[in-house]
Amino acid sequence: METKGATIISNGTSVAIQSIARDITGRKRSERKLYESEQRFAAIFRYSLACMSLTRLSDGKFLDVNNAFLRVTGYEREEIIGSTALDLIYE
Repeated sequence: METKGATIISNGTSVAIQSIARDITGRKRSERKLYESEQRFAAIFRYSLACMSLTRLSDGKFLDVNNAFLRVTGYEREEIIGSTALDLIYE
């Protein structure tokens, strides 16, 4: 449940409390399913045997790389994130 409330004041005195409650079960269920889906994707990405990277289209910077990518290239994740492929070549 999600609730919101307010105190009604008249002439400086609290005279009533107004509250609204609504059932958010559906929203919470959807949030949970989304979270579980994100966790599955993250595990598949991270532990896949194929080299994978996520890059930003606008500037080509690496947002993330998986373990196989690190193993093949020999870089540490911190060295790659925020760099571009050209940055790595011309180090």
